[in-house]
Amino acid sequence: MQHCVLAERPPIPRLGGIFLIAPPFIGDGGWAIDDIAPRADLSERLPTGVPLFFYHAKDDDTVPIAHVHLYAKAIHRAVVRILESGGHQLENDSSEVARDIHSLRSSENNE
Repeated sequence: MQHCVLAERPPIPRLGGIFLIAPPFIGDGGWAIDDIAPRADLSERLPTGVPLFFYHAKDDDTVPIAHVHLYAKAIHRAVVRILESGGHQLENDSSEVARDIHSLRSSENNE
């Protein structure tokens, strides 16, 4: 009888990238949230070898632009894209994100 290997040992998903739009920074200089403790080891806890992108519009009235700078300081390998406008949700225009995804896929295909 043949076993289904996938059912017994599912594959470990491989992340092509992590793309975050206007995330609030939790910790010094950012927000304090009772249910979430800040992590001094944030950068070390993220998967290595996975590209990390942050997108933040200067006119975001929900999460201050300073938060993306705090992430850049905490996670040196992150790519930070600061957009002139777009508000908190980038006016539902994810073309910057799509460009980065496309760029990563193109570079993978060329390897």
